[in-house]
Amino acid sequence: MAWLDDELQAGEDGGQKNLVLVHQALRDTHWRSNFGGGFGIQDAVIKDVLRRHPNTFILSGHIHNGFGVAEAIPRDFGTCIDLPAFALSENGYDGAGLAYYCTFTARTMKFAAWDLAINRPLPQYDLSLKTTTLAAALPSIAKQDAAAGVRALQLLHRSYATATFDDPRTDATPDAPAQQLFGPSVQAQVAELIGNARPRRPLCPPLDLKPYHAYFARRDDATETLGRLSENLTHGQAAEASVEARLTRQFVQARLAEVTPQMIRFSDAQLAALVDEAQRLLVGVFPRIDRTGLEAAIAAHGQGADAASRLLLAQARYLLKDRAATQPAVDSMVAQLNALKAP
Repeated sequence: MAWLDDELQAGEDGGQKNLVLVHQALRDTHWRSNFGGGFGIQDAVIKDVLRRHPNTFILSGHIHNGFGVAEAIPRDFGTCIDLPAFALSENGYDGAGLAYYCTFTARTMKFAAWDLAINRPLPQYDLSLKTTTLAAALPSIAKQDAAAGVRALQLLHRSYATATFDDPRTDATPDAPAQQLFGPSVQAQVAELIGNARPRRPLCPPLDLKPYHAYFARRDDATETLGRLSENLTHGQAAEASVEARLTRQFVQARLAEVTPQMIRFSDAQLAALVDEAQRLLVGVFPRIDRTGLEAAIAAHGQGADAASRLLLAQARYLLKDRAATQPAVDSMVAQLNALKAP
């Protein structure tokens, strides 16, 4: 995470355009992006790092969308570009060698669609993007026109319904969406909003990864982890007020009590599975986020006293619903809201 933050900063300082290439799409972006569990537990941390550098383009694949389904989607952490499956498209245009031929200038990025196997351009699937992302342009857009800023914010949070791909029983469904989220007409709206706005990077303190510790808490040594879990359960039992939580702790503690005296009988894979089961029961897949302070800060400011505060409140409401929100992101927004003048 620190390396990524440093590299993006170096690119900006050098006047370059930042493109991040990853195999698997970030969650809640493209059609099927949540397939197979999505990007993983560090998805939220990656997004927080990218929000420090919003003029970033994230290129990914993995989900085997073809042309007509693959698209460019602006988010508040940058613009996500789904690359088509080269030879195994599961929806959309089914070619034998799909790729983009990319041409970048100072102000535009042209992704020309080709089927390389038959040496044929497919201009109906071309993408033409500004080199300034909608996320990086948002402060300038909102400063010039508050209503346009709200429209831009709505587009940044425009999202597919993901229930099918969040459920492992149905997430293999390859069907194309009824309509692209960011088809040509919506892309034209994005380009019009960006106009000639220059990218603006938020002022950020140095990256502190300590608040994200829970996202990196898995240990290679399962024995050490099980021992620590058992000890924590023993000391934490009395302090837990919730009946449901107490019963969960007792259940996990009973399982650990069976395993601990005879760990030598269990393979590494079995121990790792037990650790995973215990951690999921105790803390869930993602760390719990306290949003009560954010709810109170939003309520305290009502609709906002001016255009800037209304935009910030709109961003706060989206953050309140964001499944990938992290505690540092929530706390930062609370601090920004508290700094506003009272309505």
